Amino acid sequence: MTEDNKKRILIVEDDLFLNSLLGKKLFEMGEFVFNAKSGEEMFEILKTQKVDIIGLDLMLPGMSGFDILRKLKEDVNTKDIPVVIVSNLGQKNDMEMGLKLGAKKFLVKALYSIDELAEQFLEVLK
Repeated sequence: MTEDNKKRILIVEDDLFLNSLLGKKLFEMGEFVFNAKSGEEMFEILKTQKVDIIGLDLMLPGMSGFDILRKLKEDVNTKDIPVVIVSNLGQKNDMEMGLKLGAKKFLVKALYSIDELAEQFLEVLK
């Protein structure tokens, strides 16, 4: 696979174990992965890197995932980047809020294996 065919995936997750596992899985699948532990880190990465999709946790230090999603969708430079929420918050109102704010999918972490989460990211990009 050439560098041009790789999808550029940004994972925003403060659980370093999950961040690492998911990043490693996507890398093994041939994708290019960026990792951030907070919204602040994510926005720093987005200043210098173009990404194809963002995997976003909701419970993050500093800015919440909902606030991050709002900010992404309000910015002309980032509004078209697909966002997949990956969270342990699985209440109906959380899911509805995430989709209303512009997320393409809302995945509850506990319901998916790492392989399935990775596949869901790539599915959104098809």
